[in-house]
Amino acid sequence: MLRRSHAVSPDGKQIWATRRESGTTTVFAAKPPFAVREVINTGPATGAVNFAQRADDSFAYVSVGGDQPAIKVYRTDSLEAVTTIPLQAAPTAVWPSGDGTRIYASLAGTNKVAGIDTLTYTTASTIPISTDVQSLIYVPGAVRSGKGLANLVPSGRDAALALAAR
Repeated sequence: MLRRSHAVSPDGKQIWATRRESGTTTVFAAKPPFAVREVINTGPATGAVNFAQRADDSFAYVSVGGDQPAIKVYRTDSLEAVTTIPLQAAPTAVWPSGDGTRIYASLAGTNKVAGIDTLTYTTASTIPISTDVQSLIYVPGAVRSGKGLANLVPSGRDAALALAAR
């Protein structure tokens, strides 16, 4: 089974596609004839890809597993490698905040999500979660007031315990 992740750059000009088995990421033109712009050797167990836009600059964030789990950062204009952000466990999903200041990466087997500062390229926070996350979705402005916890309930065994306690 081939495992791949695809994402379109914020300007709509590129498609980035990862390939876990070969440890590569292919960057295509997003308009016909969809020419390959470059194949980047990103590393073992290359996984998810997503983007963060800061001012006029756009960056691709590619998850890499293996012995040295990390997020690798690339400029989308030149495809130049910017940095590698080490993580405590393999990232399984990568998602940007709406304002481009954070990239969130789920950490396999840890029940945690790393919050990466896109200006300093460091892990700014580690957020505990209740289960091992496989994907992330960040919705800017979804909660207009309060903490946004009113309709959240635990899942699985925790849900049954929460319902029994009511």
